[in-house]
Amino acid sequence: IGQKPWSRQLTLPPASGQRGIAKLWARQKIESTMDRLSEGAEQAVVRGEVVDVAMRHHLVSQYTSLVAVDRTPGGIVASSCRSVEPSETHGADREGELPQTATPSRLLMIAGAALILLSLISMKLAW
Repeated sequence: IGQKPWSRQLTLPPASGQRGIAKLWARQKIESTMDRLSEGAEQAVVRGEVVDVAMRHHLVSQYTSLVAVDRTPGGIVASSCRSVEPSETHGADREGELPQTATPSRLLMIAGAALILLSLISMKLAW
């Protein structure tokens, strides 16, 4: 203060295991590195730096992307497979016929056609 040196000792809390500030820094680093392209920097150099930072911090950039990897066990367990018997076709009357759905599709199509017809008639009366 003034002409005298000043110092203060601070006690910081212990570091947490969170990496939020590192990711924030990495995003800003990638952005500033990409800005160097408009200043005439070589694209290969910029790309290498961006890929390096993005890979170390697991970030998506213009040159990197994330890939989801399914780590569940693969393959089919034989005990989980069973054949479908004709009596289990639920709703099929004859062999080869698909079961009918539970929606009233014919009724809905008739109602839709009636509404279209009604709207056409009302438009003609309005003219």
